Amino acid sequence: HSKPKVLFLLNKLSDYKLKIYNYFVESMGMDSHVELQLYYCDPEIFANILQENMDAYDYFVVMPHFKELPPEEHYKRDKAFYYIKQIPEDQLIVMDNYLPELGEDIAGIYQDFKMDISDAMHEGLYRLYKYDKLIMVYTNHPIYPYPREIKEGFKKFCKEYNFSHEVLDKIYPDMELRSNDAYILIEEEDLVNLMKQVKDNGYSLGKDLGVISYNDTALKTLLDITVVSTDFRSMGETASFMIKKNKRDLVKNVFHFIDRGSI
Repeated sequence: HSKPKVLFLLNKLSDYKLKIYNYFVESMGMDSHVELQLYYCDPEIFANILQENMDAYDYFVVMPHFKELPPEEHYKRDKAFYYIKQIPEDQLIVMDNYLPELGEDIAGIYQDFKMDISDAMHEGLYRLYKYDKLIMVYTNHPIYPYPREIKEGFKKFCKEYNFSHEVLDKIYPDMELRSNDAYILIEEEDLVNLMKQVKDNGYSLGKDLGVISYNDTALKTLLDITVVSTDFRSMGETASFMIKKNKRDLVKNVFHFIDRGSI
């Protein structure tokens, strides 16, 4: 028998996206051929890739993260969904981001970005109570946007437990850091910039100032940074299992709060 061919459509190259891809390929094993293509969060590129390859693959694994578009370009997003829906249901796996436009009769493994961060911070509630203010650093990338549900989930948590809170767009050089504030950071660059300023000011993480980072990495483990993170291995292996066993489930992926003492 010929090896089944899988097209893996990734919106961007990032550490956590590549981890998911690698775990998926590893779990699929040597009896399949997986090809990675990037569409850079552009729904038109996404649609064109599917249109050109609809008959070339046995399975399609897609991560539908699209950039914000002006109203006059919404047809590009509609085109992307049109071609997703042209894929036979038994050949499609939606990964990482579930979008209501796709309906509920699809197979997928996804993050619930709003509830995941809210629930994870709830796990660290007993540590967060000692801080005067919670600050999320959420960058509005026009090309590679983060799901806005992350910011909404942060605000939901803060309002539910009556935390003073703020959303910044980045960590600026030489910004005024106040003790008894806790930061929730998404970008690696912001984490590095904040850690440098923490060191320069002689602050102690988990005592003077708190830090939670989004998405776990080996470096954060080494630096003892508390994280909230989806389980990359679980996501990749679950998608592979769905293909191998012809499962048609829509599953929310595991999301962890990992306390390493930085809050």
